[in-house]
Amino acid sequence: MNHTNTSFDSLKEYPVWDRTTRWFHWINVLAVIGLIGVGLVIFNAKTLGISIEAKIFLKTIHVYIGYVFCLNLAWRIIWAFIGNKYARLKAILPGGKGFLTALRE
Repeated sequence: MNHTNTSFDSLKEYPVWDRTTRWFHWINVLAVIGLIGVGLVIFNAKTLGISIEAKIFLKTIHVYIGYVFCLNLAWRIIWAFIGNKYARLKAILPGGKGFLTALRE
């Protein structure tokens, strides 16, 4: 029951995102999950029965994860200028011919 004329054998893979861009996104995902998780534990520390010392430790971990997030973002901004054509700023930001016309419609 094949509804298309194309078989999977005739499809060609075109790599677009480079390894650096993929690493950026995965580090970003892990950092955001870490920040949310640690932040929720800190927020509910009293309910969870966490001591003052443990709360200070969690805040320190939260800050370190924030540093990772910021350094990762800084590297992505740098990579937007020196990366391949798909990672460049021009490929990320909207624009080009007809962009303003399409935006007005």
